[in-house]
Amino acid sequence: MKPWSATRPFLVLVLTSIALACSFTRLLGNTVTTETDSVEKPKTISAESVSSSTPPIHISIVTHNEEPRSGLYPDYVNDEAAFWEHRTALVNLVSMLKANDVMYNYQSDWNFLLAAGMYDTGTPETGGQNFLRHIKKLGFEVDPHAHESQYSYADVAYLIQELGVTPSNLTGGFIASPPADSKLEYLWHPIQGRQYPAFTWQAEILWGGATSLHIDEESLWVSGIWKPKDNEHFTEHSDGAPLPHIGGCGRSCEQLIQLQQSGELDP
Repeated sequence: MKPWSATRPFLVLVLTSIALACSFTRLLGNTVTTETDSVEKPKTISAESVSSSTPPIHISIVTHNEEPRSGLYPDYVNDEAAFWEHRTALVNLVSMLKANDVMYNYQSDWNFLLAAGMYDTGTPETGGQNFLRHIKKLGFEVDPHAHESQYSYADVAYLIQELGVTPSNLTGGFIASPPADSKLEYLWHPIQGRQYPAFTWQAEILWGGATSLHIDEESLWVSGIWKPKDNEHFTEHSDGAPLPHIGGCGRSCEQLIQLQQSGELDP
């Protein structure tokens, strides 16, 4: 397997809170149109300056529902109104993505999933199913996103299964730097539940290697797919490493588009 360089044409666009304005990029004939649910007009990037031999940019949309943190994110378990507000936004988002033939990966931490088990027995908008079954029925992927402050990755995967969906064994974010705090090698092995110790979960694909609170993580802004060698050499590819990692390229497509238009994007 050949390592992918920082200019390889692959991007994961992360929308950390579904309450925020959500944007995505898709190919429409000879244009690439960026749409948004904000009041701003769609931004259209002409493809005339890009030759037919120029590598395309492949984009995957990801959103998270975070665990409660110092008032930044709601405690959905104890705030049913917040749960329904975010659930409605999420259902609207996946409907928009499905209508525009855009692929999507939903990742959630434990709190929103627990709340779903308490409150969500289905609505007309989701065909009488809970929101997670609805997302899966639309053909999208569902995976755990765990900070592991209280619930391990295995616990979150268990909660997903309890809502009737089998996660696709992708790790939805983890600490990759600094090396002393890296969870890379930890994720190479089966993870046991803390809240549900009889349950184990094994990652097959890594995604979202980051720093704590995404501070000073520019060195991790790499696009493409590679197998990180170890905790000390996260951005170095090794054929012998057990798991591939999908790079997020700083969660922005602007740099890749500029490289594409200038002819500097690697094939």
